[in-house]
Amino acid sequence: MWIRHAIRRKVRVIQLTGHAIVFARLDSMDFVSRHLKILKLSYANVFDSFTMKLSSQCPSLEELELKDCLVEGHGIIHVSLKRLTMVKCAFLKNFLVDAPNLVFVRCIAPERWVPLFKNFEALVTGSVMFDDSLLSYEFGYQVDDDEFAQTSDDDDDDNNSTYARSIGKPITASDDSDEFISDDSDFSDDFCDEYSDDVKDSHDYGSDINSDSGTYEYSEIANGHEYKQFENLNDGHDCTKGSNYHGCNAMYATSDYKSLGGQNVLHSLSNAQNLELLGHLGEVVLRRESISCPTFSNLKTLTLGEWCISTGADFDILVLLLQYSPTLEKLYLHLEKNPDIQKALEGGIKPKGGLFSCKHLSMVRIRCTKGNPRVHMLAQLFRYNGVLLEKIYVRRSGSFCEPS
Repeated sequence: MWIRHAIRRKVRVIQLTGHAIVFARLDSMDFVSRHLKILKLSYANVFDSFTMKLSSQCPSLEELELKDCLVEGHGIIHVSLKRLTMVKCAFLKNFLVDAPNLVFVRCIAPERWVPLFKNFEALVTGSVMFDDSLLSYEFGYQVDDDEFAQTSDDDDDDNNSTYARSIGKPITASDDSDEFISDDSDFSDDFCDEYSDDVKDSHDYGSDINSDSGTYEYSEIANGHEYKQFENLNDGHDCTKGSNYHGCNAMYATSDYKSLGGQNVLHSLSNAQNLELLGHLGEVVLRRESISCPTFSNLKTLTLGEWCISTGADFDILVLLLQYSPTLEKLYLHLEKNPDIQKALEGGIKPKGGLFSCKHLSMVRIRCTKGNPRVHMLAQLFRYNGVLLEKIYVRRSGSFCEPS
């Protein structure tokens, strides 16, 4: 009744939050309006009839935000939509977003299915973070509670499954990944300081990588490593050849995993100027899509998670992305603490990478735990690809060697 009254008064902004246990069930006719510009929904069931009405009978809609929603519609096709945020929502298969005038998209920790993106030619800023464990029971990821000293959970309910809550099942702590949100306006020098406090993910993505506290020029912590050679800089294979899947574990190349969704997500985001691609070690969707890596012709700022580095020191996917980002100016890397990495390096695994040319790269900032040996390997990789050590910064917290 309140919504109907607001719509009759030609309201332009509606924000509705349902209950965390029993989701709000929306009547699609209540939201039909030629004046509605901004719609924000939390803990709501979004049915197919609802998304169809938004697409066809809300012609002025410019911003849509869905958080902790069960999205049962088949998609959103909207010409006027400019900003779309989807955080910790459960999707039915084949959910499609078709928005030719979209300039900003954020898709964080989708459950059951990664939405498909289409016609994002106008996109300026894109942010995605995937967690395989939310898409299929086949994947499991155990998170070290001490991963980063600054990571905290202020609300235990934020770690519960959206899908389980919406259908009334007992709530279990199956989601190890809270939301990651960056600044809505732009990706300026301090964009990494603008994340919302209530949506950190379990590996501290989006916390304070750009903070001066604990941040050093690489030369301050190099301890002689800057003089070492990167032995596998040019190891005879071409990272751009998809047939070798550039160092990725064979399971990602041979398995289908189409049931997880997210097909062509990198191509859909390829026009962006500012891009965040975040995920844990070995995340399938992003690694699968990197097989056919597009050229990011407009990309200025890139933020990457652990997914682009295999266990040990295989930087092939990272190099591949840099090869296809000719205009890149700023690179942010988030490294996780993983005991398998230390074992692999102690076992004699050598760093693996390749050649790239980022002539405009003015800054590399690495977020990691103290003592992470891959920092030095990355610095060597960048140095031998023409990036001055003075342009490399390291933001450290916790300890790589702390017992779990």
